[in-house]
Amino acid sequence: MKKLLIAMSIVSMAFLSTKAFAVHKGAGNLVCGACHTMHNSEGNANMGYTGAQAGPLRLLRANVDSSADIHKLCLNCHGSGPNAAYASSQFSISGSTYCAPKVYLNNTAVWDQSKDFSALGAGGYFDAVIDNTWALQTDDAGPDGNYQKGYGHSIGATTVTPPGGTQISNFSCTNCHDPHGTNSSGDANINIFRNLRKQPTGSTGSPVALAATGLPSTSAVAATSSYIGGVTGAVGTGNYITGNKDASTGTSSVNSSCTYVIWPVYNGGATCTGNTASCQNQYWITNPGSSGASNTDTDSVSLWCATCHTNWHEKNSTGNDANPDWRRHPVSNKLVDSTISSGSGVDIVRFTQYSSIPVGYKLPAWKNVLSAGDRRYYADTSTSDAVGCLSCHFAHGGPNRNALRWSHNTSNTSDPGSAVPIASNIGCQQCHNR
Repeated sequence: MKKLLIAMSIVSMAFLSTKAFAVHKGAGNLVCGACHTMHNSEGNANMGYTGAQAGPLRLLRANVDSSADIHKLCLNCHGSGPNAAYASSQFSISGSTYCAPKVYLNNTAVWDQSKDFSALGAGGYFDAVIDNTWALQTDDAGPDGNYQKGYGHSIGATTVTPPGGTQISNFSCTNCHDPHGTNSSGDANINIFRNLRKQPTGSTGSPVALAATGLPSTSAVAATSSYIGGVTGAVGTGNYITGNKDASTGTSSVNSSCTYVIWPVYNGGATCTGNTASCQNQYWITNPGSSGASNTDTDSVSLWCATCHTNWHEKNSTGNDANPDWRRHPVSNKLVDSTISSGSGVDIVRFTQYSSIPVGYKLPAWKNVLSAGDRRYYADTSTSDAVGCLSCHFAHGGPNRNALRWSHNTSNTSDPGSAVPIASNIGCQQCHNR
């Protein structure tokens, strides 16, 4: 027995002292025991978890009774508020300090369209979808009984139907992200790009291998990531921005703590100059589609979204392209297309206002042309720039219905889809100015 106890102690020390490249691979000093407990606890003492089961699912250190509860673990580091036990924790590796980016801000630093895209994370946040106990808000349920509030992905839902797709059971963070991750572009199941699974759990679409680190391997900046400043940014360097911003001005500031740190699509801080990897994100598409031709997308995030939102992509719903018209807004398609007018002779895309819009307020576009010093998240003069899902929507969610990047609804609860006027520099008007 004594030898057994010594052996177990050695195994435990190995878990606690070794960099956990099996957990969030390459992220830093994470250890297996930060998320998992081997036998619930030594002596089977109560660890304070209140779930209905004898112990948490998958040996996780959180109240996790099903796959729909996984976010209750993730948000300990990636959230803020009373339940985020490690919101302010800093992780040290190679002499620098890092933070887990936040996707729940406890309504402390929520974004609105008066602020630029340096004021929120690239994927948005879940504040309008879950409350500060991280329970899914169930008001405004749709006619099929699912959560149709529409402000973002319904993490915590035991049954949900993605628009354009088929029903998924037990939806949470790990449906889309692999919790352990990979640091190899050759991984069969996981993309380096944000640890996204090549096929999300519960999806019915074909797996999508995104370009390594969001960019093609032949690119001059392929060694960088689409996270601004790299996969992680050191505290105090300005590589990512604190979400705890001045609510009236949206002023950017270099982060000094981890509590509200976010990874934005654009860094508007004083440390950012030019179109470089430290200043801007970039979304890559190798083969953007064109009206009247088969959609050729093979590796964009939009095609990945369509593994669940199947009918929202022209590669799956070819009937949407009624050249020169469309039956639904296209994705992974060139903004400056071979067909520039609709069947009634109206310009489909009109960038009258776009060039005058400040960089941080421009909607994102997909690129396949870049160099080390020319890295943009928005459309420029390239004829190959394409529209994608994230041009209009936040991946996680935000303050607007349908997870849109701009407000388009009234407060009329009997007709929540009714539209409001859109200024010439906001939303649809950026690309379709009228």
